[in-house]
Amino acid sequence: MISSLDYGKDETLAQKYPNLHFIAFNTEPWTLTGCQGIALHPLMNYSIIECSNGEQYIMASQRYIAHKAFLKKRGAKTSMRIVGDYFRDVVVEDPLSKREIKVCFDNQIRPTFGSGVNTVCPAHFVDDLKIAQVR
Repeated sequence: MISSLDYGKDETLAQKYPNLHFIAFNTEPWTLTGCQGIALHPLMNYSIIECSNGEQYIMASQRYIAHKAFLKKRGAKTSMRIVGDYFRDVVVEDPLSKREIKVCFDNQIRPTFGSGVNTVCPAHFVDDLKIAQVR
């Protein structure tokens, strides 16, 4: 799932990265319709990746490093690193429903699995329900 970012008060980031999206990991595609947010690890480093076609994405820095050769062949490069907590109070648009959903935080998000950004589907998973209740 890729979501567009509402930057809130940080116009500098919005101006520098006008086409910025999260790359969110989901193992169960049928849960996407129940997505209520995306979850980041508050202390994990995230990279902004710029592609040669002008698109810009956010994923865990460790995941970028793991896929660096693949991404570089496609003209992608990392341009900035940001700690997950930076995105507190950020709202994204769910690309399927076009609803605004929040960025949530959980210390269980792993940088070695998926993209380091997970979907939060509280109707389908108990752990997601706990994350959604904290936000």
